Amino acid sequence: MPVAPTSLILLRHPLAEALLRFDGLPSLLLHPSRLAALFPAATQALLGAAAPESVAWRRWHRHGSATLARYLVLPPVAGLGDAGLPLALWPAAAWEPLQLLAGATLAGPRLRRVITREQVETVRTQLGAAFDAVRTPEAAALHPGWPAAQRLAPERAGTECAYWGGLLLARAFDAAAPAVAARGRLRLPQDAVDGAAQALEGLPPVQALQLSYSLIERIDPVWLSSFPAAR
Repeated sequence: MPVAPTSLILLRHPLAEALLRFDGLPSLLLHPSRLAALFPAATQALLGAAAPESVAWRRWHRHGSATLARYLVLPPVAGLGDAGLPLALWPAAAWEPLQLLAGATLAGPRLRRVITREQVETVRTQLGAAFDAVRTPEAAALHPGWPAAQRLAPERAGTECAYWGGLLLARAFDAAAPAVAARGRLRLPQDAVDGAAQALEGLPPVQALQLSYSLIERIDPVWLSSFPAAR
């Protein structure tokens, strides 16, 4: 069987396996809440019982991805030039730290005003490295802060920043091509996807995407170099 042109492009890329999985196996991207919303309990249980990378696990994702592609009408990924691809392909192990850093960046001015020892310890316990990252002059220059975050309570820093980060990343996907955006949004809770445009209406999608890439550079300075659209 001849290889499709899209597959030939992806196979030449250093992240070929990740790209092909992203294109053909969108079920691998699913946020847990999206998995619960899109598949019946019995189907979820089959996945939960399968060891990662086992035959049963692979079979589930082949069928699950085919179902998603039909149900969500997912177009194929056309190539490597889409500006949203570096964000959409960001490694799963680093996705939550990026989302937390994104939310903390929106709350930057409030977090930089946390000064008492007790509050610092409370926030640092919840945000980890993201807390220290947004308290630098370089972080302050990235974004002026989101007005809605000014009243952030220290004891809710982790929950709120994770949600706000989801809003920012969802807004960033609005700047991506439909095939990439549709798959990238699967990595986020539905409420973040649904609420991003209204909550962050003052932040254009292109700016949200550029901000996300500035944050990625702080976590992994070489990641963007693998993508033509981000150079």
